Amino acid sequence: MVKLALLDTERRIERALALMDLEIESRPRLAALSRAASLSPFYFVRLFKEVTGETPLRYFRRLKVQRADEFLRANPETDLTALALKFGYSSQSALTRAFRIFLGCVPGRCRTYFQSEHSNFLPKYRKI
Repeated sequence: MVKLALLDTERRIERALALMDLEIESRPRLAALSRAASLSPFYFVRLFKEVTGETPLRYFRRLKVQRADEFLRANPETDLTALALKFGYSSQSALTRAFRIFLGCVPGRCRTYFQSEHSNFLPKYRKI
């Protein structure tokens, strides 16, 4: 019975994670995420943190940086301001701040490093 409840909880959280992934360029509202999981907002946040180890907002911010990083690796010629706007940041400095927090480097330096002989460099996505 407990195992079934855990599976159900994980499925609910996975629906919210899928919604986050779909709305990576904007910021999904807590109400929409909790609706996708069929939970109250309060209970959703509590279960989300229990399952993922992060709050929904923290998880979403990290996900955005990871997607921006992946895009930058695949398209190193991308203008950083365009990259910032594509992933819903208000400016290049907001993107730079997020990169520094989650990856420990700024986008320009990461891009330069990716293009060098260290092309297999994989930054560690830090949890703070």
